[in-house]
Amino acid sequence: MKEAAAARPLVRRSLWDEDEALRTVAFDALKAINHPDTAFYFVPFLGEESVSARIRCVDSIAVFKDPRVAGYLLQALENCLDTIKSVEQYGQPMNVLVNRTIVMRDGTVVQLPRVRQIKPEPADKEMKSKLELEKVSILSTLRTVTGQDFGEDPAKWRAGLKK
Repeated sequence: MKEAAAARPLVRRSLWDEDEALRTVAFDALKAINHPDTAFYFVPFLGEESVSARIRCVDSIAVFKDPRVAGYLLQALENCLDTIKSVEQYGQPMNVLVNRTIVMRDGTVVQLPRVRQIKPEPADKEMKSKLELEKVSILSTLRTVTGQDFGEDPAKWRAGLKK
């Protein structure tokens, strides 16, 4: 019981402490405590807004190798794939609006007239790159905790986990 009370606050520190060295100390303490439910303490952080924090969370879950969290990881994978799809789908139109240029099929670049001032944040390659890293991390952790590999297809993972 005392281990659980000690481990829970360390999970947040291991993911979010401003000082990276303290994040490492908190994570090392979690490994030393080695509570059997530690992987579950990370599960709520799979929904963080920060992609970097989600990647740290998934990588942390991999260390504790608890197959009971595979369903949560699968949901995180589905969320990640949906986000990647959205970035791919809406990134180009948003960049067109922000940059006011269109590349035609023949390769010519057409400058669009300025109609109104737009200042949204364009979807950038860095975001897509981070999401790809998250996907790789989730897949790696799923393989680690389950000992199986069903590729990138969530439906195959879901079917495999049901068995």
